[in-house]
Amino acid sequence: MNTGKTSEDIVTKYFTRQGKEAFLHRVTDQAEVRGMNPGKRILVRKQPSDNILTWRGVTYWLEVKSSAALHSFPFGNMTDVQRSTAVRVGAAGGKYIFALHRLTSDQWYWVEGKDLFRLSGGKDSCRWDALTPYKWNPYK
Repeated sequence: MNTGKTSEDIVTKYFTRQGKEAFLHRVTDQAEVRGMNPGKRILVRKQPSDNILTWRGVTYWLEVKSSAALHSFPFGNMTDVQRSTAVRVGAAGGKYIFALHRLTSDQWYWVEGKDLFRLSGGKDSCRWDALTPYKWNPYK
């Protein structure tokens, strides 16, 4: 089962290697709080992204997503809050990034939310081949 944890760890390690050029802050989410408080019912508001990143002088909302889908990245992998925040941040002139990990080929994409939604042509997914210009390598 794909929990996304492995992909998140790859991104965390990448930005750790960037040293002073990057500061990655992990936002506390429901899974983390539940893990710290097993058996307790605790309400945690849905977060707009998993990370806030400042890298080379630019601050981003950063959401890491992974998918084993063969032909396209399904937007069902995002929460409604993540989708709406990506749109609102882009409209306000900010940067909301999806670091997408295509598990079947171990290919990564670094794409702004506004571009991801534009490339989808109004569909609930975006073809992987449409993301070719956004390829990114977090292993270097």
